[in-house]
Amino acid sequence: MGSIKGLNKWNQQGIQDAGFQQSNFYYFTRKMDVGASCIKSYFSHIFIKVYQTQRELEENWKEVMYYIALKYQSKLEGMIEKSNFYFCIFVSEKMDLKIRNEIESDSFCAKKYVFEENTSTLEEKLQEIENKIFRINSSISTKPSPKLESMVLQNFRGYAGNVTVDFRDCRKAAASFVVIYAKNGVGKTSLFDGVEFALKGEIGRIIDLVLKDKKYKSEGAIYHNRENPDKEAFVSLRLDGGIHREIERYVSKVIAGENDIRANAPRKGIEITGTKDVKEKWDQVILPHDKIDGFISARSATGRYKEWVGSAAPLKQERENFENVHRIYKAAQEKSNGLDKDHTGIRTKLEELSENQVSVTTLFELIDRYNMLVEPELKLIFQEQADVGQYDMLINQAKKYSRLWGTDILHFEKNIALAREVLDGGLDGYLMIINSIDELNKSVQTLEARIQRKRELDVLLQSDSENKTAITKYQKELGFLQSIENYGADRVGKECKEYGNIEKQLEELGISLNYFETELKKITEENKDAEGKKGNVLRLEEGEYKAAEKLVKKLEENNQKRKELQQQYNAAEKANEQHQESIDKRHMILEEILAFQLPKHIKELKLKDIKGIRYVLDNERRKQLSEFEERYKAASMQMQLCQEEILKQEKVAEEIEEICKKGREYLNMHRNVSKCPLCQTSFDSWEDLIFRINHVQTESDGTLKKGMEEIHSELEKISSMYEDFYSKCVSLKEEKISGILKAINDLEEAQQRCIDTIEMFGERRVNLLNQQNQLELWFVQKGIQLKESTFQGLEVWKKEQEEKYLQLENTCKRTMEMKESTQKLVDSTRLVMNEFQEKKNKIVRNPETYSYIEFWMKQPDDFNFYALLQEKKDVLKDHMEKKKDFQEKRAAYRDVENLDLTAAVEQKNQQLKEIEKSKKIKERYRIFEDFSKEGVENCFNNWVEQKEQLGIRKEILEQISEEQGARHYFENYRTYCQELEENKKARLIQKEKEKQAREAFEEKKKVLETGLKEYFDQSIMNEIFQKIDPHDFMKNVEYELSFNDNKEPQLCIHVREDKDEHTDSYRPEWYFSTAQLNTVAFSSFFSRALIAKDLGFRTIFIDDPIGHFDDMNVLGFADLIRSILESGDCQIIMSTHDEKIFEILERKLSDEYYSSCFIRLPESKAVTWKKTD
Repeated sequence: MGSIKGLNKWNQQGIQDAGFQQSNFYYFTRKMDVGASCIKSYFSHIFIKVYQTQRELEENWKEVMYYIALKYQSKLEGMIEKSNFYFCIFVSEKMDLKIRNEIESDSFCAKKYVFEENTSTLEEKLQEIENKIFRINSSISTKPSPKLESMVLQNFRGYAGNVTVDFRDCRKAAASFVVIYAKNGVGKTSLFDGVEFALKGEIGRIIDLVLKDKKYKSEGAIYHNRENPDKEAFVSLRLDGGIHREIERYVSKVIAGENDIRANAPRKGIEITGTKDVKEKWDQVILPHDKIDGFISARSATGRYKEWVGSAAPLKQERENFENVHRIYKAAQEKSNGLDKDHTGIRTKLEELSENQVSVTTLFELIDRYNMLVEPELKLIFQEQADVGQYDMLINQAKKYSRLWGTDILHFEKNIALAREVLDGGLDGYLMIINSIDELNKSVQTLEARIQRKRELDVLLQSDSENKTAITKYQKELGFLQSIENYGADRVGKECKEYGNIEKQLEELGISLNYFETELKKITEENKDAEGKKGNVLRLEEGEYKAAEKLVKKLEENNQKRKELQQQYNAAEKANEQHQESIDKRHMILEEILAFQLPKHIKELKLKDIKGIRYVLDNERRKQLSEFEERYKAASMQMQLCQEEILKQEKVAEEIEEICKKGREYLNMHRNVSKCPLCQTSFDSWEDLIFRINHVQTESDGTLKKGMEEIHSELEKISSMYEDFYSKCVSLKEEKISGILKAINDLEEAQQRCIDTIEMFGERRVNLLNQQNQLELWFVQKGIQLKESTFQGLEVWKKEQEEKYLQLENTCKRTMEMKESTQKLVDSTRLVMNEFQEKKNKIVRNPETYSYIEFWMKQPDDFNFYALLQEKKDVLKDHMEKKKDFQEKRAAYRDVENLDLTAAVEQKNQQLKEIEKSKKIKERYRIFEDFSKEGVENCFNNWVEQKEQLGIRKEILEQISEEQGARHYFENYRTYCQELEENKKARLIQKEKEKQAREAFEEKKKVLETGLKEYFDQSIMNEIFQKIDPHDFMKNVEYELSFNDNKEPQLCIHVREDKDEHTDSYRPEWYFSTAQLNTVAFSSFFSRALIAKDLGFRTIFIDDPIGHFDDMNVLGFADLIRSILESGDCQIIMSTHDEKIFEILERKLSDEYYSSCFIRLPESKAVTWKKTD
């Protein structure tokens, strides 16, 4: 056993005696202790066997596998080492795919790898195994970065209340690898939604759903828990490295008629998350399940482009530039095509203008007629060679004159109507109305003067009334002040001061008395309470105490018996529960087995829809059934493709026959021709040429028909094998059902024995409990409450009672002394208060003096009594003088004292209306120069004649304005010529713009292609894909960005057997299963996450990424994660709904050996859930 050069973790071990040929058989252990994520070292066990031929391998590999399991694996105790056994087989020739798949899919004992040997030395073989299983060669950052230590969700999505999830390992440090298991619908996705919300302020899939589906109900609680829409909701992420490494973001409140998906800035940690304009960077490390599903469901290359480029946030600018330039390029093309179409249209319009010549002739006839009727300065000037501008001027002038004549016609119609009105009604009445205007004006002036004087008198009377009220008020106030003056103002001031001092003393004494009385009441109650409690303290006599000691001894014995019996009872209960769980589990398995039903014909087989399959068929049979399904689907697809190809060839044959027919017709008419008119091939003679054409259709390829026969044969073979398999499964199902029923019967018998034991223990427990109640009854009757039913408890109770009695006795003495002293203070205070109250009452009993004191106390401190007295006298004197002046002024208004003001105003307004009406009548008749009957008749006749002449002019002008045919001619001829010239120039400019747009488009296309290839690192993606190893021979994945005929971007995925670009490539969505497509998608996104940059911490979040993996793929995935943990510093948090996957990862990456954390939802020691009531 020695160390191998270049592989210092590997050590060769000795081979124990084996029953097979031991040549080319090696056993190595590899020490596993690399990287910061490794807590404790252990060994992986690698067995290598080299075979020369495939036949030798087929005959011996199982024997070697059993030898490894018996001699080595079975003797190990550690589960992690048992879970890390590898059997690596090297073969010197090309392997049959079926045999290789059978070996590598075998799950017994060890993970198996078959290498088609292209290495010569043992060290090269070890290096190849090291690269395949244990090492990831791509560059992953080893620089330490913060990791997520825990998260808190409160009333968020599926979590009601407050939930804390701890992501720490057994060392209480943030775990590098976290796996969360839960069945679907329990809350895995809500956790990952919480992470995305905390980092980005939104959940991408929900935003997309609301934007894409307008019918989606987007009101009410969406981010909030539905049960707690009105309560506070938030998500908090805590990183390791100190209390300041925390991100906390709250959900917006639910607004009536709206929802809560409005973005909020984080309350904590914005320096980690960044602002909302850079939120897309977190998409590099958040891999929701729907993102991988979106990749799988994107069957078209255009759809995949949208999925992939949409998730490449750092390339957002390049993508927008590319799409914007593409739109510009398409718009330039469309504009060029539009200009070409406009050119043809303008040419057609010019040809159509010749139809408008008749309208032009009519226009000039109308102009001549109009000019004959008007003065020279009002004539219309227009030439036949006029352009559209001059034609517009003509039309504007015609409309202007038409409006002018129209206005004059309205004026004449108005005058004619007035003249007819005067002639019909007579002139005398109108003359009388006009002459009455001066008399009405004089009457109005007289009324206005009387109304003004009446209003002045009303103001004077109101002022006198107010003056009388003031005189009465001041006379009363002055009388009161004079009575104080007679009593003595200084005397009143002195008595007022004495009264104030008395009230102040009473107030202070009242406060003191209230305080003393309150204290006295408290002390009295305290004394009374202590006396009552002292009388209630229980104290036992000597004889009673000895009786209590005997009873306590019996209670101790009873408690010990009940404790022992309870342990036996619990053990029986636990055994009963275990039996019930086993029975329930087997009933569940029985239901699954009964539900298991294979279709009789393979074409109806859908493996994913078959229930209970894992309880009836072992892994080997399930893989065999899966192989039947895949082979039948592949053969059916090939059959469909062949049928489509045959249809295409038949169509081509028909087209060739039609071409040959036309060729024969041509040659029959041209017998001197010896060259084929289609392909221009020369022949020796016309006969050779016609012979060749006649026999073209007979050449056919039978390859497709032969292929159809082979596929049909393959389908029949698969169907036959499936029928045999179906019969075996029916028998196997019956055997499974019989075995399960027997196991259930045995368990039920064992459970009944447990139930009998439980009932016996229950009866004994009741008896002991009754004994205890009888013993405790004596203490209850005595009023004794023991903390413990022991001697010590009894002593403690006795001591507490003595101490309590002594304490209460001291309290009674103290409170009695305080009560007596406080009562003395109350009595003395009341005596002093009575003396001051008597002094106050003596003052109040004299009402006259007390009224003086009340008045004086309301005055300010600087009050001057004599100044106030003189002020009141002066004011009263002024009001008396105003009363005397009023009598003198009133005499001047005697003439209007009895005037009715309202009636006078109404009379004035009526006369003003009559004046206005008369003025309007007078104004109307100013148009008549001679307001006599003859004068009015002359005006009437002249106006009628002028109106008729203006009507003729207006009609001609309207016909000119409405001549649309002529307008079309003058308006469009020059316009069309100008448009044709402008179109020519615009087409030249647009062609140049189109060329520039095409060049810019090609440049941006190249930039985006380069960015995508850098963003999705292809080398890491291939390495991840190969380690998971989902396909038998397709091991390399590559992608390219291209564009379809419509210049729409598309992303194409190709898979190959090796990296050689000249080997055949395939589109995985056509040939891969859902599980294999899942691996392609996962490899692409996971590779991007591993090299993500510019993030506050490098934790990768993956929601249920490996749901479709089989056992071997899961083992490969576990080895991949282990390689990443040993090669770099990052944190991976993932979930799964498959318990089997969870258990495999828990064994392979045990938290005893790695910085890992395994959580089961909803109940786990890592989950603290305080649900709302």
